[in-house]
Amino acid sequence: IRGILDFSKLQSGRMDVRPVPAPLAGMLNEAVEGLLPWAKTKGITLTLRPAAEDLCVLADAPRIVQVLTNLISNAIKATPEGGSVLVAASPSPERDGNALIGIRDTGHGIPKEDLNKLFQKFVQLDSRQSMEGVGLGLVIVSDFLKLHNGKIWADSEVGKGSTFYFTLPLAEMGPEPG
Repeated sequence: IRGILDFSKLQSGRMDVRPVPAPLAGMLNEAVEGLLPWAKTKGITLTLRPAAEDLCVLADAPRIVQVLTNLISNAIKATPEGGSVLVAASPSPERDGNALIGIRDTGHGIPKEDLNKLFQKFVQLDSRQSMEGVGLGLVIVSDFLKLHNGKIWADSEVGKGSTFYFTLPLAEMGPEPG
């Protein structure tokens, strides 16, 4: 239901997003810590490669935690018992003023011909396991990132897993108050 409400607000231009300079590490930690118990019950290793404490982005933190939570939970759903999910972030190697965030899983992977369908409304790709939802999660993620002047894409190989990448603009953190 939350996804449909968010989608409705995004489509009507009523989604309120207020990006401010924020450390990326806290958002990554919040999303990963919230999903660790679920990953453990599924027998999946969920690892966060710690981001530099001074890696700051322009972000509406609760929305970016929602983006991360969606992408990490998708990775957990796609990964069989004994598999792993890795979350990492760094300044973009392109030196384009962005941070690059990646979520890599050892799941079933996505056929190359389906990669372009991932961010379309109401699309759920066929998979060997049943997927919950209405096919809006990645559309909402993509729209949230557009509102942050970021972008999202995926690389995948069938049988070897997928990596979802997204960017957020880097920000300078001002001096600590006080």
